[in-house]
This record gives sequence, structure tokens and C-alpha cells, in this order.
Amino acid sequence: AAAMSETNKLFHAAIGAACGNAHVQSWYDGLLNSSMRLARVAYEQAPLHGSAYKQYYPPVDSEHRGMVDAITRQDPDAAEQLARQHAVLFRDRVISYLSESRSDEIDVQ
Repeated sequence: AAAMSETNKLFHAAIGAACGNAHVQSWYDGLLNSSMRLARVAYEQAPLHGSAYKQYYPPVDSEHRGMVDAITRQDPDAAEQLARQHAVLFRDRVISYLSESRSDEIDVQ
């Protein structure tokens, strides 16, 4: 999970660096760092295994590959659409984690 998280961060950081605008890159890097912290908590506390893994990661991989393709083709509309889909997928994963009840794991004694 740690290696996958680091690779994901490097992937997204490379996209931010490629924008050619230091201010946008700085803002994006800050957003990326915050989201990576949130992702790490969600993935370490509620890791994806089995069917959940098979359901979540193929779309992530497909979106990453699609972003690379759109950037290579210099198609900003396609890249933006994929980035939006990717953000929604991540948001939904984190919301799912935050919505889970953990009350049975708390020892109040």
C-alpha cells in the first residue's frame, strides 16, 4: 500500500509539474499532499481486498492511463473529464470509509 501510494503521488505530482505554472503547481502540490494523507488513513484503516480491490483499482488504472493518453494527445477536455471522474472516485472511496461505523471497535471500559 505504501509503495502504491508513493507511485500515485509521483504520478500526480508529474502532472502538476508539467503544467508550466509555478503557482498552479504549488497549489496542486498542497492539495495533493492533503489528499494523500486522507487516502493513507482511509486505505490503512479500511484496506481494499478481494472483490473491493477488484472493483476499485481497475477504474483507477484506467483513469490514469486515460489521463496519460489525453495529455499525450494534447486533449485538455478529455484530460479534465478524466481528472474529474478520478476525483469523484477518490471522494466516494473516502466518504465510504468515513461513513462506516466503527463504534464496535471502541473499548469504552
